[in-house]
Amino acid sequence: MPNLALTLAIAFAAALGGAHADTRTDFEAAQEDRLRSGLAALAAERQRVRGRYAEQELGCLERFLSASCLEEVRQGYARALRELELVQESMELQIRQVQAGARQRARQEAVAQHAQAIETRRTKP
Repeated sequence: MPNLALTLAIAFAAALGGAHADTRTDFEAAQEDRLRSGLAALAAERQRVRGRYAEQELGCLERFLSASCLEEVRQGYARALRELELVQESMELQIRQVQAGARQRARQEAVAQHAQAIETRRTKP
């Protein structure tokens, strides 16, 4: 099911933007929420992969010659975990980008407010 994880990552990647804290727009908040729920889905998928691995490993151990079977199962498990980790890293990066965008926008707004305050003080007699 790692392909499900990749599909989830692609779907969430479409929601890329920039946000965090009180400065987040509604879109950014929704985007970050979707990404975080995607991370939760990845955790559930990781548990399913572990369960399948355990079942497959037991199936191999029931065989008389189990070494090659175990090796295949372990390689498949490692590959599935790597794919899930890549998807997780991608989602975490997107969350950081959303948060960084919000922080940048907040800094720009603070600078604009500061400049406006200075201009207001200058124009007062």
